[in-house]
Amino acid sequence: GFIHTYRNLLSACYLSYNVERMYPEYVCRIFECEIPKGTKYYEGEDDFFELCFASEKINFIKNIDF
Repeated sequence: GFIHTYRNLLSACYLSYNVERMYPEYVCRIFECEIPKGTKYYEGEDDFFELCFASEKINFIKNIDF
């Protein structure tokens, strides 16, 4: 499988807001991360037309608290 990530913080916040609105039992967390050099990945858009990636690996940098 692939790990799905977003190009920018605003896109991640938008997804988090929509998921928690549609599924109140879900808790979303946002992390700063990076796709390691040499990792296979794809660029595209999600169902809300936000720019995102799907990659085989990611490195977590830090949790983003709001």
